Amino acid sequence: MGDNMHFLEMKMTIIEKKGQWYLIKIQSGEDQCVISYAPSLKELRVTDQSDGLGALLQKHDYQLSKILRNKRLDTFFVGFELVFILWKDKDVKAFNDRDNLVVIDRRHGDYQCYTARKSMEEVIDQVYIDGSYLERSRQGGYAILHKDKLGDYHLTTYKTEEKGSCRIELTAAIEALKLFDHLEKIRLITDSQYVRKGLSEWLLCWERNDYMTSNGEKAKNIDKWHEAQELTCNRYIELEWVKAHKDHFENTIVDLYAKASAAKNTIK
Repeated sequence: MGDNMHFLEMKMTIIEKKGQWYLIKIQSGEDQCVISYAPSLKELRVTDQSDGLGALLQKHDYQLSKILRNKRLDTFFVGFELVFILWKDKDVKAFNDRDNLVVIDRRHGDYQCYTARKSMEEVIDQVYIDGSYLERSRQGGYAILHKDKLGDYHLTTYKTEEKGSCRIELTAAIEALKLFDHLEKIRLITDSQYVRKGLSEWLLCWERNDYMTSNGEKAKNIDKWHEAQELTCNRYIELEWVKAHKDHFENTIVDLYAKASAAKNTIK
C-alpha cells in the first residue's frame, strides 16, 4: 500500500514578467516565497531552498511543474491567481501506474487517498460501469454490473439525456454510488481516466478553488462533481481502471449494454 496522503493548500500569484520568465509568489498560511517559471521552456526554478516553504516546493517540484505545464500560454499574465493543492509525500509514480488501485477512504472524518496493488479488504462488492454517447444521434446510455460478495452478477441499464462521453461516464459512477449507497465499502471498475483521476486527484483542488482550473476557467460538469463528492462521504471506495476493448469480460459486458441503451434511446 502506498502512503496515506494529506494535502497542503497554497495560493499562487503571478507578480512580474522578466523576458520569458514569470515570477510567481507562492503562499501557504503565513509563509511565502517566489519561484520562477518559463512557459516556453517548461522550466521551473525554486531559488529559495532553505528549510521553509522553498524547500517544501523543491521537494514537490514535480507536482508544481505539472500544474504550470497544464496552463495555456495565454493564461500566464501578471495578476493571475490560483489556489492549488500539493499532496504531501505523494508517490507520483504509483498514481501514474494504471495497474494500481486508487483508494478514497472517508470513513473516519478526514480524507485519505492512496494507491494499492490489491484490495486491503478481504471481501468487497465490485461494480463495473461504462457509459456510451452516440455523437450522430446525440443520445446516451450507461450500464452498471454488480458482482456481489458471493460472486453473483446483477446488471442494470439506463438511458440518459446527458450529453457527452465524459459526462455520461461520470453519471454512471454517480448512479452506481447511489444504487449501492448501503455499501460502506465498494470498488468501482471503469475504463474512464476522467472518472478515476477526477474523483481521486482533481476534485479536492477544484473544491478549494471555486471549481477553477489551472487556466482560470470553470471546470466542466461541476454539478456532477458536487454530487459525486457527496456520495463518497463516510465510505471506502476503491477505483480500478481497465483498458477498454481488451477482452476484459465484465468491461465488455457493460460496454455492450451501455451502447445498446444509447441505441434504444435513439429509437424512442
